[in-house]
Amino acid sequence: MKRESKRGRRSSLVAAVVLVVGFVIGAVAVADGIPAIPHTLEGRAACLTCHGEGKLKPAPADHAGRADATCTGCHHAAP
Repeated sequence: MKRESKRGRRSSLVAAVVLVVGFVIGAVAVADGIPAIPHTLEGRAACLTCHGEGKLKPAPADHAGRADATCTGCHHAAP
């Protein structure tokens, strides 16, 4: 029973740490009003593949006509 209890506490601790780190990254990301990119850019450099009009998460209307190369000028990938 002790072994299972330790595993449960460890899992809870890991979940809590992940939650806190995610909150801190999110808070820092929007501190300047510009959201961070919540994923790495490895294999995902073509932003408009997912963020174009009618896609998974469309970019705001005021971003219309911008190319992939301009995204990281303001938005930075989360660590």
